[in-house]
Amino acid sequence: MKELRNTKQREEVLHSVKALCNHPSAEEVYAHVRTNNPNISKGTVYRNLNLLTDLNEISKVEMPGNEPDRFDVRTDNHHHAFCRICKKLYDFELDEDLSIKGHIVGKEFLSEKSQLILTGICQDCLSKEKE
Repeated sequence: MKELRNTKQREEVLHSVKALCNHPSAEEVYAHVRTNNPNISKGTVYRNLNLLTDLNEISKVEMPGNEPDRFDVRTDNHHHAFCRICKKLYDFELDEDLSIKGHIVGKEFLSEKSQLILTGICQDCLSKEKE
């Protein structure tokens, strides 16, 4: 396999995901990178986000519905709660591994990674609704 050069653009993209630390979308990362590098293309940011995901330096959170995917500095096995009102994404861990009830028909399956996304309303938005 060809060794990858560590490019300035990739470092800027990684730095932006870490600096934003809020599970940013690709568009948010692009806007953040442009503050320091206004000539960077959207394609370069998107390619580097995908490459950083492939290299396991960040993780991609595939969002439900029509929400844009988000990117996470955490690459360990953890889960997310998504507020459908304010669109914030929160990390959480489960006390124990999930036990899968049932089976995948006709195939053995080795799970390498799992990700659960809970959709609902965060405490801040619930408080605002009650006012």
